Amino acid sequence: MSARTALIVGASRNLGLGLATEYAHRGWNVIGTVRGSRRTALHDLAEASRGRVMVESLDTTKPEQVTALRERLAQHTLDLLFVNAAITRGDIPIGDVPEEMFAEVMVTNALSPMRVVESFRSLVAPTGTIGVMSSRQGSISLNTNGGQDVYRASKSALNQLMRSYAARYADAAHTLLFICPGHVCTELGGRDAPLTIDQSVPGVVGTIDHHSGEPGLKWAPSCQTCSPPPPVRGRSRPEQVRLPASSRGAGPVLRDHSDVVATPTAWARLRSGDELNASGTARWRAEHRP
Repeated sequence: MSARTALIVGASRNLGLGLATEYAHRGWNVIGTVRGSRRTALHDLAEASRGRVMVESLDTTKPEQVTALRERLAQHTLDLLFVNAAITRGDIPIGDVPEEMFAEVMVTNALSPMRVVESFRSLVAPTGTIGVMSSRQGSISLNTNGGQDVYRASKSALNQLMRSYAARYADAAHTLLFICPGHVCTELGGRDAPLTIDQSVPGVVGTIDHHSGEPGLKWAPSCQTCSPPPPVRGRSRPEQVRLPASSRGAGPVLRDHSDVVATPTAWARLRSGDELNASGTARWRAEHRP
């Protein structure tokens, strides 16, 4: 069986680099993109990979570069297309945000990833996976604290655009994923984030693998606290949920009203009888796969 191929857009550092590294270690062929011509850690990975990792240059905000890369990769079949692209310009109240800053963040975080998805979809294998890096900060119902107004808006826009994409290509067999990596210690996540990149990445890859071959769009957090459900009628304490003993080990799918799909990490906790009780959570409704 030939090695599978992943195109990871935005792989020069942080989570993107971690994904490229993880997939290469799992035996995949990886095409990773970087902006500009400067040397990055992805180049070091490629040199050590014995041909398994290839580096391509791409600025997703420049449509001509997206088109050029699509042409260069025309002979490749992708088992995974994953777009990891996001910037923030600080925690500024929306009334104080300059138009140029708003446009820059929205183009980088929402429009450009979807341009990549639209451009490369025909290279993805018929039952392959297309994923974008989303965030729980893109959730409207979970935004109870405010802050990071433009970043939140850009992730909400990305989610909406991806839903429209899924509706437009409803007959396709591709697996479509919004991925939430958790609160990770990066420039975006901040130094106090509870997850390191090394802790987050295996969960992201495992979540993508778990949903492989499942057609349609899914919101797929990669840790049990990525997307807690919204508060229920002002309750100040989260409601703790245990699966009945007869259902443990059955592999439940956990959903809130936003159709958030939990991951094997969360399943394992629930199967063992642990409480799913993260800060700000309320109620999870447990369902079972048929």
